[in-house]
Amino acid sequence: ALALKPDDDIALGNLARLYLSRGRKTDAQDALRVFETALSRNPKNPQAWFQLGILSMDIGDAEGAKHSFVRAAEENPKMGAAWIGQGALAFAASRLAEAEQLIGKGLELEPEVRGGRYNLARVLEARGRFDEAESLYRAELSTFADHGKARFNLAQLERERGNLMGFMNELRISTEKAPDFGPSFFFLARAELNAGRLEVARDLAERGLKVDNTSEVAPLGHYVLADILSRQNKPKEAAAEAAKGKELEARARHSLDVG
Repeated sequence: ALALKPDDDIALGNLARLYLSRGRKTDAQDALRVFETALSRNPKNPQAWFQLGILSMDIGDAEGAKHSFVRAAEENPKMGAAWIGQGALAFAASRLAEAEQLIGKGLELEPEVRGGRYNLARVLEARGRFDEAESLYRAELSTFADHGKARFNLAQLERERGNLMGFMNELRISTEKAPDFGPSFFFLARAELNAGRLEVARDLAERGLKVDNTSEVAPLGHYVLADILSRQNKPKEAAAEAAKGKELEARARHSLDVG
């Protein structure tokens, strides 16, 4: 598709997601080159700038992401998502007031844009405004039931309130509505393990690792499996799973060191 139309927004976004899903740094670099080539041919494409910003965020390039989101907003000042992207970066840098202002502006332009209410909820949660944050997470999920991060954060709020059943229920819904979001599987697997439901925990951990074996929480899946195998008196298999978890952790640390 890109050979025929190098600045095609949908093809660019899909290609970038495919590259990133493989979890290899070279794939992310290839995706960056795809965007850069397209933008060199059409530098006034706001959607391409926005997608480049998302990709830059995913690979940890905050400066590049900010530049791309600013360019997207310059090319289309009414693109709420571009302002929300800038707000998400401000939140990551702990600039909460700036983040709330930018995200608020984005929501004024696009009240129901994906991720808008989720990002504002994160800011309010960080400010201790938990009830408002919960309402925003739920509003996000009422429109985008497959938003795994929003459901996961809502589950964490329930846990912090001491509502273990609510915590586990939200995670269960996440595994159904957002089956590609690994962290929900891992945290639910650990909760089921702690409740003594070993086979349920094992199934969840294995399903999570099928969709996520690269994130910073993916080692938890292996550690849950190691614990289960240890309880089942299978020390060799348990040690092998624990080693896989440690290898993933070491790989993540190395990526941070060189990134």
